[in-house]
Amino acid sequence: TLPELRLFGEEHPSTWPPPNTPMALRDYARLIKENRDTPEPLEEQINAWLQSRIQKLQQADRIYWRPIIAQLRQLSQAGELMIEGTEV
Repeated sequence: TLPELRLFGEEHPSTWPPPNTPMALRDYARLIKENRDTPEPLEEQINAWLQSRIQKLQQADRIYWRPIIAQLRQLSQAGELMIEGTEV
């Protein structure tokens, strides 16, 4: 969220924003360093960028976990998993 992004920028001004970030994020970082308010259109751009990044990472998670969960279901149905809480 924007407040968390602002807090991160305030706590780590020398390393924020990271290289190769969108211009809107670099503008936001500059405003934070100058202790200035952020214009609403800039906030909207950053929110859209954050949502896009979140969506891409969630999709990558689903792609990664889908075959693992399928394998765990097969093992469970076959009774090949240890019962939760069993000592190893």
